[in-house]
Amino acid sequence: MNSLFYIFIHTAKNQLLELRRKPGKLVTYLAFIALLIYIVLSNTALSNVEAESFSDIAWVKGILIVFWMFSVISAIIQGLAKGNAIFLMEDVNHLFIAPINPRTILMYGMFRTLKAAILGSLFIFFQIGWLRNAFGVGFGGVLIIYAAFVLISIVTPILSVVIFSLTKGRPRRKMIVRALAVTAFAPVVIAALWFIQRADWDLVSGTLALLNSNVSSLTPIAGWAATGAVMIISGQFAAGALYFGLLALFGAVAVAVIYIMNPDYYEDVHVATETQFEKLRAVAEGQINMEAI
Repeated sequence: MNSLFYIFIHTAKNQLLELRRKPGKLVTYLAFIALLIYIVLSNTALSNVEAESFSDIAWVKGILIVFWMFSVISAIIQGLAKGNAIFLMEDVNHLFIAPINPRTILMYGMFRTLKAAILGSLFIFFQIGWLRNAFGVGFGGVLIIYAAFVLISIVTPILSVVIFSLTKGRPRRKMIVRALAVTAFAPVVIAALWFIQRADWDLVSGTLALLNSNVSSLTPIAGWAATGAVMIISGQFAAGALYFGLLALFGAVAVAVIYIMNPDYYEDVHVATETQFEKLRAVAEGQINMEAI
């Protein structure tokens, strides 16, 4: 563990030193931080908009469910193909051959994923203006949505790795995963058609009825995260924490599958890591093959 802690510290130190050698990158980062702070501070207080003019916050739930369903489905597809990259190529070349417990290296990969999720989800703060004006979601609500984005960004790559690990070279297992995916997401599609039909094919009323139903809330991963975020924003803290807990539990189980059942996961994550490395190198060299990407 000390060696991995050493890598964390010196990687952060080298990244800071790189900013001294590349002032253009430093200016870009500072401009991004300044813009983020400005947007947050300028939108912290609600404007003089009457509460009655806000749209139903259930629409926020719907937007998040659709957005995250694409993320989950993409993770499943990647898992059936080649898994997801939770390591970098230098990790493969150095850590995987080092005398370090594979499970310790896995935890290192999880922390790396957490860092990427925290930074990659910052874009949600740039949405604070329209969330406030359209739905009355203040800064605290945006923080909750940000937390949900971080959770999703951690869970989906782990899910992808688990699927690849369990189905690699096993067509029957791949068929089972596809069947489970359809079973998980088909109910919300069927329910959408049913609610819209009940509303005399009024798309808005039918969709709103769906979003206020348990079918959308119980949609795995995407529904849990979206419902948890919206419930906490609405003041239903216990129910919201329950849905967030389901998402966290799912992620913990996924990690446990690798940690306990498949300690020799190196080959599984190596495929996705090498593929990602080759894509990035091709882009850097200007050899962009859209079919490969």
